[in-house]
Amino acid sequence: MERNELIEWIVIILCVIAWWPLIFWNFNPLWYHLLIYYGAPLALVLIFIRRHRRMKAGLEYSEQVAKSQIAGRPEAKK
Repeated sequence: MERNELIEWIVIILCVIAWWPLIFWNFNPLWYHLLIYYGAPLALVLIFIRRHRRMKAGLEYSEQVAKSQIAGRPEAKK
């Protein structure tokens, strides 16, 4: 796992944990409200976009490798 992926997982876990005080103890000051309702969704959307781009780049690389293997395949020896 790369460092960026580890940071993304930590942010995701922190976003989930950040909801606990609101759910269990009704903790709702202004700074916490801003963090939960604006910061956490923004962070999760950014993580989604980054992961989608990485997945798309990986699929494009795989397609290029597959096409080069098919086009450059040597003929079978008789």
